[in-house]
Amino acid sequence: MEVANRKFDSDPYYPTYAFPLEIGKSWEKEVTFTRNFDDRKVVTQLRGEVVGREKVTVPAGTFGALKIVVKGSYNG
Repeated sequence: MEVANRKFDSDPYYPTYAFPLEIGKSWEKEVTFTRNFDDRKVVTQLRGEVVGREKVTVPAGTFGALKIVVKGSYNG
């Protein structure tokens, strides 16, 4: 992950998705982010869930999509 030219390394990987995706599927993971510019570590508990389907309209058209919610708490 990168924010304003500052990089963050995650250990283990940042669990944005857990394939295969289907409505009702959920996943949890503890991740430690390390900031490369000051070596500060932040631990987070993340929980993701596929909560449903919805239509999304963008300049290329309207498409069906899965709605995914990822929530977490951080402890720095």
